[in-house]
Amino acid sequence: MESNHAKGAHVVAFPLPLGGHQARFVPFIKILARNGLTITVITTMHYIAKTQHALMEDNNFEAYDHIQVIGLPTQNEEVKADNAQVIRGIEHLKNPFRDMMKRLIESNGVTNGESQDSHPFGPPVCLISDFCIPWIQDIANEFNMPRYGFYPTTHYLSLIFSLPDFYKKGFIPILSNDKPLDIPGFPPILPCDLPKSVLDTNQKRVYEGERLREAAGVLVNSAYELESSIFDGLRDMIHKIGRAPKLFTIGPMVYENIRPQERLPQVTKNNNECLLWLNNQPEASVLYICFGTQSTFPMQQMNEFALGLEASGVCFLWVVKVQSNEKESTSNIATFFPKGFMEKMKKRSLIYTSFAPQLQILAHPAIGGFLTHCGWNSITESIAMGVPMIAWPLGADQMLNSRLCVDVLDIALPVQNNLNESIHVGHEEIERVIRLLMEDAKGQIIKKKVEDLNKIIQTAIGPEGSSCKNLLLFVEEVNSLKSI
Repeated sequence: MESNHAKGAHVVAFPLPLGGHQARFVPFIKILARNGLTITVITTMHYIAKTQHALMEDNNFEAYDHIQVIGLPTQNEEVKADNAQVIRGIEHLKNPFRDMMKRLIESNGVTNGESQDSHPFGPPVCLISDFCIPWIQDIANEFNMPRYGFYPTTHYLSLIFSLPDFYKKGFIPILSNDKPLDIPGFPPILPCDLPKSVLDTNQKRVYEGERLREAAGVLVNSAYELESSIFDGLRDMIHKIGRAPKLFTIGPMVYENIRPQERLPQVTKNNNECLLWLNNQPEASVLYICFGTQSTFPMQQMNEFALGLEASGVCFLWVVKVQSNEKESTSNIATFFPKGFMEKMKKRSLIYTSFAPQLQILAHPAIGGFLTHCGWNSITESIAMGVPMIAWPLGADQMLNSRLCVDVLDIALPVQNNLNESIHVGHEEIERVIRLLMEDAKGQIIKKKVEDLNKIIQTAIGPEGSSCKNLLLFVEEVNSLKSI
């Protein structure tokens, strides 16, 4: 996407201070900066260092002077890991956020007593917020300022946008109702597919859908070509309502971090252990396993997983996060597996407990498949690297993402859940689905579909592609607000 270093309109961006949310928001902020906008990023004090590091880790990023990061105090500064706690903490930031917006407006965009020459951003013209902070719309209304929501996918956006109507029709709460919900272009949505927050009796997600209809626009970290039928259905729904936001599909943003000519980084003494180990494995022989930064398994499921991996005979790289409330010490990872498992798997596995460079791992030619929790970042990274997937969703919007990959795009194989609540997926099923992806012709068919989809997405983000054009249209719209 083109760069324009003349400073344009000033926007305020508020990503949720969680790893997965920041991972998709930071590339978006950097692209806006490269295209001339100036951005104030609002986060919490305990997350400000991580945000600044994420913005500055790319040595080739040349628009740092277009961005400033401001931290707001949270009610509990120690809340860092649990998603629900972070979201609850965000609820207490409404007044501090309002005060900061007032300062930015009254000081002509300058904060912390800095001179006009230090940050000549000018007053902000709009707000861009993460999708699950609906009270931002109140702040936008108070200051008579357009607000744009930032959503990961079109299908999740369509669900949230539809929730007020679903409630009016009596479809929700639906825990005792087998009637599926209908999102145009998407498979029927059953109660088991929905995030728990959608089923909450406090109706927070319904409120989010209502406030969404007041927004000036919605930016989606997906490409039109990836979810075209769903996008068309959502657009028709919006037209019927009459007053609703503009839609901009501008992703997937993961491609901001990828240089195709450098798919496999050169190994040096400073490279990650995962990459060094992969260099000694045959091409397309390794199953990469990672369930994100938040998800963990109880010990019984970990044991079942280990038995399935052992029986499959497949080489694997497993990034393991264990439950912190388990009695056994997490420093001795072997206690979470069957006796002797790590020793037996030593020749054909790497079990890794630290942060892993996922994009670089997926880019490695030794990787033949990805067993994932179906977080949207992981899915788009896998598509970017042409890696077929096994879908094992665990919560939030991951069930819907899994349905898209399995039933709409046909780029992943699903695991079949057990009815036994203590063992979500049995070792026989784990062995079966791994062999199917890594050794069967079905796995090769899925790999070809992922590679074909990758080419389509590369076109979408290219200079004449839909995502690039939509991004530039959004920048043009924001810059036009500067003169109003």
